[in-house]
Amino acid sequence: MFSPSRKHAVGHIVAQSVYLQRMQASVTTKVIGLSLNAVAGAGRSAHRPTKRLRSHRRRARCRRCGIGIGHALKSIKLVISLKIIDKPDMRFSLRHLQIFAATARHESISAAAAELAMSQSAASTALLELERRYDRPLFDRAGKRLRINETGRALLPAARDLLDRAGEIDALLAGRLGPGPFRLGATQTIGSHVAPALMQSYARQHPDAPLTLEIGNTADIARKVADFSLDLGLIEGKLQNPDLIMTEWLGDELVLICNPAHPLAGQEPVTIDALLAERWVVREKGSGTRQTLDRAMHPYWERWRIDLELQQIEAIIETVALSALIGCVSHLAARGALERGRVVRLEAPDLDLQRRFYILSHREKYVTPGMRAFLRICSESSDFGERENHFLSHPFT
Repeated sequence: MFSPSRKHAVGHIVAQSVYLQRMQASVTTKVIGLSLNAVAGAGRSAHRPTKRLRSHRRRARCRRCGIGIGHALKSIKLVISLKIIDKPDMRFSLRHLQIFAATARHESISAAAAELAMSQSAASTALLELERRYDRPLFDRAGKRLRINETGRALLPAARDLLDRAGEIDALLAGRLGPGPFRLGATQTIGSHVAPALMQSYARQHPDAPLTLEIGNTADIARKVADFSLDLGLIEGKLQNPDLIMTEWLGDELVLICNPAHPLAGQEPVTIDALLAERWVVREKGSGTRQTLDRAMHPYWERWRIDLELQQIEAIIETVALSALIGCVSHLAARGALERGRVVRLEAPDLDLQRRFYILSHREKYVTPGMRAFLRICSESSDFGERENHFLSHPFT
């Protein structure tokens, strides 16, 4: 049980806290040797002090004894940490940003809630709370779909960056010194024939680091790197986007293929006129393979006959094996079918079908430990070489 004088002193602390809050200060008080009950008791005590605040220059004084609060604080053992606030308190939390980023990625509250293992109503309430606190909508709402607006697009890079850094801090404090979750995107050829070996090496070096791979065409992967849904992209085609960094990585070559029974099979070389007389099956627009082929066929555009556009490389190879159509795919993708004799290669010296693979990243993306580890693996597997330093010296690392 504490004496009235001790309770009196504790009461001074309470008054001082109120005084400091009036001055827009943040106070953290740690009282050594006093229980919360003692503080509560002091609040109910007849010795509770009052405040006489005429201006910031005057100090609170006790009505009972007239002692200044600063003098009374010396009567007990305590530690006060004071930080003057020079700007308003933050009105968001990391959870708000997680929900915002997930909603931007899925364009759906329900999908974002499922990803974050929370109820849809809780996710919706938190997102609305974030928007109302700043009186700025982040999405345009059309039914159940949400489209990120200009304000949301401006916020997304900073939100992603902060979440990545927070994840790294969490891993450090939890004793997880290696990379955290890593999101990789790759085009079909790279995703099917190059990325698996890289992922296996990554998993062997960092068995506890989650790694996800998303496969799409070049346009799809670039769009998701641009909106921070993916950490890195491995693509086959060139693109123009001021927010993205493209770095040359591997060399590749497209090959023309046909059915072994096709009239052009066995001819070496095949002239461009002979090729233009045939019908073709090709990849869809937006893919890196189609981009390289379009560039090679540009001088012959009016005479080029495309019968089919398919999104899957395997579908093109199978169609060529069963028809009279000419196809064009990466030599990496066609290697197995060529070795088994299901298709044959056509030599066409008139067409330049050489190309490069690229590593794609966002200029404002924080380079996470997972990204660093994967880039080192890429450098060990190719002529990527010193270009890795372009990423590892990124201004946002």
